Amino acid sequence: MKKLAGLTMLALLLATTALAVPAAEVVLVTSTTLHAGVYQPTVDDTRDSFGSTWWDVGIRYKLGEKGFASAAVDLSWIQGEKTVDDVEQKARMIPLTYRYMITPETGSRTKLSYGLGAGAYFCKMEGGDESDSETKFGADVRFAVDISEKLNVGVGYTWVFGKMQGFKLSGLDVALGYTF
Repeated sequence: MKKLAGLTMLALLLATTALAVPAAEVVLVTSTTLHAGVYQPTVDDTRDSFGSTWWDVGIRYKLGEKGFASAAVDLSWIQGEKTVDDVEQKARMIPLTYRYMITPETGSRTKLSYGLGAGAYFCKMEGGDESDSETKFGADVRFAVDISEKLNVGVGYTWVFGKMQGFKLSGLDVALGYTF
């Protein structure tokens, strides 16, 4: 039931945005960006149990743009691991988010973007013989700088709502992206 609620929220968000932008005014851009970086949980208990720095890889598919605004769908794999008392513990998130970004015209080659995203976070925790999976709702705020036509650097903060096994999974991430 929780998975259905998260997917319903994502579908509702996509439908609302699609209705807000008339199709005749949208310029479709089919760019794909691969990113890799680090994710740092912001709660001490989570860092103590699963490590302070997790790896983060993902793909972003840009759906379209209108003027200085654009929309995209992101799919990432974020994972942290740590051995505590000879027991390997893992925390994993696979967020599927819809993102709305604004890129103001600055007249320079370097472009600054900022925006919001929201979606379903498929989470899993493992430790010893125990394993637990849940779907959570999450949202983020993101800032990115295009350092060339193909490369960008992004920083963001993610809120994963609720706790999983008593741990909050919210955190800060920094990633380098390459656009095709």
